[in-house]
Amino acid sequence: MLDIELQGELKEYVEATAGGMTTAAFGLPATARCFAASKLEAFVLFVVADDVQAQKYCEALSLFLEGAVEVIPAKEEVLLYKKALSHRTSQQQLRVLGRLLRGELKAAVITAEGLTRLYPSKERFSENLFTLRRDCEYDLSECVRRLAAAGYRREVQAVEPGQFSVRGDILDVFPVQDDVPYRLEFFGDTLESVRTFDPETQLSREQREELLVCPATDFLLREGEADQLIEKLVREFASLNLEQTYLVRMNTILEEVTTALRAGSRDTALSYLMPFTKIPGPLADYLPEDTVVAVDEPKRLTDRLELIYREHDARFSNLLQAGEVLKGHYGQLVAREELFRDFEGFRKTTYNNIATTANIFAPERVFHIKSIPTPRYNSNYKAMGEDISNWLFSRYAVAILCRDRETQTNVAAELNAANVFPRSELGPGKCTLIPNELSAGFVLHDSKLVVIGSSDFLRSRKSSGLHRRSTQVFTAPEVGDYVVHETHGIGICRGIKRLKLRFEKEYLSIEFRDGDMLYVPCDRLDELAKFSGSETAPKLNKLGGKEFAALKEKVRRSVHEMAIDLQKLYLERNQSKGYAFSRDSELQREFEDAFEFEETPDQLRCVEEIKRDMESGRVMDRLLCGDVGYGKTEVALRAAFKAVSDGKQVAILSPTTILSQQHYNLCLKRFEGFGIRVGALNRFASARQQDAVVKKLREGKLDIVSGTHRLLSKDVSFFDLGLLIVDEEQRFGVEDKEKIKLLKKDVDVLTMSATPIPRTLHMSMTGIRDISVIETPPGERLPVQTYVIEYSETLVKDAVQREIRRGGQVFVLYNKVESIHSFAFKLSNLVPEASVVVAHGQMREEGLENAVMQFYSGEKNVLVCTTIIENGIDIPNANTLIVVDADRLGLSQLYQLKGRVGRSNRLAYVYFTYQQDKVLTENAYKRLNSIMEFTEFGSGFKIAMRDLEIRGAGSVLGREQHGHMEKVGYDMYVKLLKESVDELSGNAPRVEKVLVDADVDAFIPEDYIADDSARIRVYQTIADLKTEAEGEECLTDLKDIYGSVPETVMNLIRIAVLRENARKAAAETVTVKQSGAFLTFCDNGVWQDNRLMDRVAEWKKECMMTISEKPMLVFRTKGLNLQQVFENIYNFLRNF
Repeated sequence: MLDIELQGELKEYVEATAGGMTTAAFGLPATARCFAASKLEAFVLFVVADDVQAQKYCEALSLFLEGAVEVIPAKEEVLLYKKALSHRTSQQQLRVLGRLLRGELKAAVITAEGLTRLYPSKERFSENLFTLRRDCEYDLSECVRRLAAAGYRREVQAVEPGQFSVRGDILDVFPVQDDVPYRLEFFGDTLESVRTFDPETQLSREQREELLVCPATDFLLREGEADQLIEKLVREFASLNLEQTYLVRMNTILEEVTTALRAGSRDTALSYLMPFTKIPGPLADYLPEDTVVAVDEPKRLTDRLELIYREHDARFSNLLQAGEVLKGHYGQLVAREELFRDFEGFRKTTYNNIATTANIFAPERVFHIKSIPTPRYNSNYKAMGEDISNWLFSRYAVAILCRDRETQTNVAAELNAANVFPRSELGPGKCTLIPNELSAGFVLHDSKLVVIGSSDFLRSRKSSGLHRRSTQVFTAPEVGDYVVHETHGIGICRGIKRLKLRFEKEYLSIEFRDGDMLYVPCDRLDELAKFSGSETAPKLNKLGGKEFAALKEKVRRSVHEMAIDLQKLYLERNQSKGYAFSRDSELQREFEDAFEFEETPDQLRCVEEIKRDMESGRVMDRLLCGDVGYGKTEVALRAAFKAVSDGKQVAILSPTTILSQQHYNLCLKRFEGFGIRVGALNRFASARQQDAVVKKLREGKLDIVSGTHRLLSKDVSFFDLGLLIVDEEQRFGVEDKEKIKLLKKDVDVLTMSATPIPRTLHMSMTGIRDISVIETPPGERLPVQTYVIEYSETLVKDAVQREIRRGGQVFVLYNKVESIHSFAFKLSNLVPEASVVVAHGQMREEGLENAVMQFYSGEKNVLVCTTIIENGIDIPNANTLIVVDADRLGLSQLYQLKGRVGRSNRLAYVYFTYQQDKVLTENAYKRLNSIMEFTEFGSGFKIAMRDLEIRGAGSVLGREQHGHMEKVGYDMYVKLLKESVDELSGNAPRVEKVLVDADVDAFIPEDYIADDSARIRVYQTIADLKTEAEGEECLTDLKDIYGSVPETVMNLIRIAVLRENARKAAAETVTVKQSGAFLTFCDNGVWQDNRLMDRVAEWKKECMMTISEKPMLVFRTKGLNLQQVFENIYNFLRNF
């Protein structure tokens, strides 16, 4: 890209560096350095100080080299052993190493941290890098062995990178270097098929020729080395001279790691042992021979390296004394003197702003290149046009990078208005527009080149990369789960049992109170749902008892009354006349372009839904739901800007002072430069300031006010209120809610909720509530490094000191109010440099807000608190969270707490701790295992999201309805709600449920799907089928995932489709037995069903109608076996 002839110093610099001379270049802006490096016609390893610079250089190099460039990630934790940790960073690193080996990259960027880390030797890595090709022969068991040796974990399903699963002749692998998993199907030893598949649906996507397997761990031990390693560790331990307490601690750690080693584990957590092995090797071995090592700002890099080694030395000393590490662990970092030694055979260059003595490479020649950054125009196209005209007059080539085609079209129009006419090609005296993005531009005077980045003329958005769609939770019960039966209530799933009477079927056994058992046919799992209502264990019902029926009826009546009230309100709001806001102005578009992040698709959709309501002329009452940090506030602020643009006032109402102040500060930042007047009404404003704000509101001299319940006071009135934004309305008291109702009258209202709501509830409320849901999380943040580890003072001290040293703040969650102050006192003594403040829910409101405000303002850097931080505290500078006794908290709580950190572009750390040597209850053990899964956002993440969604449902429907939901379970509640809404809208079906009693074999054989949990999931999927097309799709999917479908499974699918077709035909029962086969209809209305009567006429040789109160359609059985009769009934009801 930008293929121009270089001139002057830049040309000489490129020629000298490419020719093998060690050089130093001065005067180049950041992106110009990337441009210069791209002209070296060699592989470039860019060495920078930190992650922010690394990302910026990676993007610029990708643009100029027109090829793949990657950042080599640094594993963050190298000294503390953790039972469970996030594998994401390690796998990203291995993926990049694999790409380097295969020659797929044109350049790479590495930070100071990355430079100091240990890497597996190229030889070890290559041993565990292998390819499986279609139509070649392989021993499946050998493939499994190699995958395990390469660090892949065997699971029931491969749903995350680094996992594999085996089902008969099918091998599923999720390679760490790919975004999708692969399915390999063998016939004997021949690999017949290689295809990708969707990790969520498990369905195949595309055929491929081969699968490349890249190692999933850097802990690549060879056979026999585990025993040698254990011997070495034992010798090191014997030489320790520590207090008894610390010796016990180190012994505990060694027992855990030696047990894992003997079991053949290659988990990334064992990288803790790398210095004791022969695994490490130089990073330089992965680089091509023609590499140029380019060091950015040597002084800044050496300062950062010095800090890394100083921190490492201090941490190592403390951890050694505390029994967390052995002496050999000091080698977790590359020795200082060896850092650049391995790069001696490569060409080298440095980029500097000012001359310093910190030259990592002694330059043989120094170049001073005439270059400056381009000006920042901030949408001032007139000034931009004038500068471009001057450059073109001086025969400069001008390239303008526009982030998309739309921007390109807009910029071309603006430049045309300024008498600048872009050309299609770049050259002297020519200007061209290029659809691409660059963080900042530059001017190279000798080469007469100007590059204007998109953020030079628009305030740039930080790229968010790929948007990750939130995972929908699959609700099939597993063994041990609480379930809700629609008739008998709450029981416990005890697994699958097969019974053979005249035919074979499988049943799900459910245990109720007093040990009573119910066997539910697996073709009727639609009668069951996994219980989701609260994190505490529900009370079991009595089988055949009346209590659940009474409870269900009570909930049904309450739900029906609520649905009537909501529908009435919905209709009233639709009929009421409100203010019709104008369509978007140019200023509105400019305001939205100024947003520094890239919007998610859901954000843009929600903005459009809200604007549509505001422009409609009816009074808006919309609920905006989304998880923590999903960008609801930005959506609300765009609505606020729209209201202010039409001369209306906006009130933002929050339940707490802290939240109100956060909204106020954000408004000041977002509306800066747009002439919008913002005020605050909360306790952080003095009485005089509050009086001034109230006066300005009344006189129309204030556009937006952010406040607490103070906004609801009698002395507060508005000149012309047009939009009310209510944040977390469910957290206001009853009295305040009544005042909010008065404020809402004839005013557009947008209510925000920080918990997501399930899509099923959203759909059930269609027609009685306007809801916008943000399900797409932003992608620009770095992944939170999550660890599960035994609690120790050493860990806490290390984590707190580490965050404070980088200028950050720390949340320490200690959920025992009675001893929280003594814990905080101990923490202050443990880490003297920490400034600690305590916050918990039993403090007086003023004291609590003052404590949190001290932390919020940066006055204190450690907040010891209870779970009150779960909602409403957004502090981008707080990026370490330590949770004490994490096994006592629910997953949804942990998920929400984790959302408190990682809210900026700085890497965040979360430590879920549990007490050392604690004897865990069975439930606590399960929860701890779930937390370990939770580090990878696997099933634990899904459970957490499910619990959060139920909270969200409670916030939408109110406390009373949430109480009902907790008693009958979410799925049963939504079913009752849907029935009420259907009844009110006139869409209630004539027949709700059809009983199919068919004496045919219908089950999933164990040799087809061996895993009980997987079988239950498939049974649930089949039970939910509605149409023949869905049945065909299910057959295709099963064949894809498990192989040829047995007849007994096909019968299950037919029963599910037949049941739905029978319901549409108004049949209540379908019976297929030796004694007779018939459909029983709900009432005599079927005689008026012309379609049914026509079908009966067509099938008159096989069936006949009987006249009775409930008509029956009797099918011929003579001369047919039951399977043929069953298929006749199925075909009769097809496509009904």
